[in-house]
Amino acid sequence: MLQKLTDGGSEKAANGLPLTAHPEILPFDVENQPILKSSQLKYSYPGQPEISFPDFVCDRGGHLLITGNSGTGKTTLLHLLSGLLRVQKGDVEIAGKNLKDFSQAELDRFRGRHVGLVFQQPRFISSLSVIDNIGAAQYFGAGKSDRSAALGLLESLGIADKASKPTGELSGGERQRLAIARALAAKPAVVMADEPTSSLDDENAELVYNLLARESSDYNAALVVVSHDGRLKEKFQNRVEL
Repeated sequence: MLQKLTDGGSEKAANGLPLTAHPEILPFDVENQPILKSSQLKYSYPGQPEISFPDFVCDRGGHLLITGNSGTGKTTLLHLLSGLLRVQKGDVEIAGKNLKDFSQAELDRFRGRHVGLVFQQPRFISSLSVIDNIGAAQYFGAGKSDRSAALGLLESLGIADKASKPTGELSGGERQRLAIARALAAKPAVVMADEPTSSLDDENAELVYNLLARESSDYNAALVVVSHDGRLKEKFQNRVEL
């Protein structure tokens, strides 16, 4: 059964951002359709049994938790939803665009513009400063950098004083905040996070969740979190269990 997952999305974010940050790429009315949709999705690795995933939709501004035990395919599903893995069977749509319809180059560009990814162990361009890592994400996503907007992101996440620092000088918590800032740099339609809290104590897990929820809401982006962290279940009304 198709699960429709919504969480109070609105036509515009509080800061007035449009429904899509790139109307020239998505020139259709996304207000009346889900921002993310998965249907009849299946995937198999060489020599491994096929994994079947439940169908669901998520509206813009919605929050969704994908949970399950180890080995159930949580990270695989996230990679399929984000286009890091090519769909073998079934369909994934973001703002009405079926990811199967893109060439690899088109898919990479689309992901850069419309999907913000937060990995459990983030990696940055070590030769660039903190703010220039955000500028690079802006450029790859939107085709231009905006230093003022990048600094605003760092300020909202409490690490503006680290803007000129090399990423190697950041603490673990600061790196995670930078990962969130980088994911939001191109004003994506969807923010996807892989196990963002599982290695953190209760206080820091709460902090990271609150940052993800607040910042994605500020951009009216859907938030999709993949995790086996049981502490997150009470945070999400909308969940998919694998």
